[in-house]
Amino acid sequence: MTVLKMKTKLWLGFYLFIIGIIAVGIHIQMTKAGVSYPQWEPPEWGPLALFVLQNIGILWLSKRVKEWRISPSFIKQWSVVFITMAALQELFIRLPLTAGYTVDQQYLFLWVYSYLPELLITLMITGGIVVISRGSALNGKVISILLVIIFSVLAFFFALPTLKEIIQPLMPYLTSPDSAGVLEVPYPWQVDVIASVTFIEPVMASFFICYLIYLNRYSGFNKLILQTIIALMVLTQSGAKFVLYLYYSSIESYIDRILSISQFTLEWVFIGVAVSSAIVYLTRKQRSGTKYPVS
Repeated sequence: MTVLKMKTKLWLGFYLFIIGIIAVGIHIQMTKAGVSYPQWEPPEWGPLALFVLQNIGILWLSKRVKEWRISPSFIKQWSVVFITMAALQELFIRLPLTAGYTVDQQYLFLWVYSYLPELLITLMITGGIVVISRGSALNGKVISILLVIIFSVLAFFFALPTLKEIIQPLMPYLTSPDSAGVLEVPYPWQVDVIASVTFIEPVMASFFICYLIYLNRYSGFNKLILQTIIALMVLTQSGAKFVLYLYYSSIESYIDRILSISQFTLEWVFIGVAVSSAIVYLTRKQRSGTKYPVS
C-alpha cells in the first residue's frame, strides 16, 4: 500500500474506530439478550497449549514483518512484533482503562498489578521468537517451530512466574482499590463506552496483520478474509479457546455453550472481515496499476 493522503488516513481511522465499537457491540448486545458469560474450567494443560499455539502464530507474524521491511534490524523487527502483539492483546490502552474503571478507578494500581507483567511477558516472548525467526533461514521451518515450542514450554514454567513476581516490590507504593468502589456485573454504561471506544487498539493491530497477509500473496478477497480470521484466532488464542470451551464448559446446554463463547469469537470474525474489506478497498488502484497520491 503506497502512502495515503491525509484525508484517506482520517477516514480510515474513523472507519477502524467504528469497527471497534460495532465489534464490542456484538458482545454487549448478546449479553443483554440473555447470553451467558463463558463459564468453564480449562484442563491443566490448556493454558500451556494455548500459549504454545499463540507463539507459533507469533513466529509466523515475525516472518511477515521481516518480509514487510527489507533486512530490518533485530530491534526494529522486535519492536514491530511486540507493539502489534501488545495492541492485539489490548495491553496498552483498552484493558487498563476498562478494567481500571471497575476497580475504584485505580488505573495505575491495576496496570502495574495485572498488565505490566503481561507486557513484560509479551516483550520477552516476542524477542525470543524474533531471534528464532531470524535464524529460520538456517534452521528451516520445522526446526524453527520446534525451537518455538521448546522456548514456549521453558518460558511458561520458568520465566512467566518470575516476571509476574518482578512487580511485587512496586505494590506497596501504589494506592489499593477501595472495595466499596469495585464495580460488579452488570457494569454501568460508562464501562461499555470505555470498552467500545478503546477497542480501536486491537482493531488497528488487526488491520496491520491483514496488511501483512495482503503483501505476502494476495489471491482474492475471500481468501484474505479467511487468512486474516485464522491469524487473529491464533494470535488472540480465541480459536483454540472456542474449541476447548465447547468441551470443558460447565454450561449444560450445548447451544448455550456455543452462544456464550461466540459473543467473543464473533468479534474477531467481524474484525477480520472489516479490515480485509478496508485493505482491498485501499489497494484497489494499486492492483489496477494506479498509485495513490502521496500526501
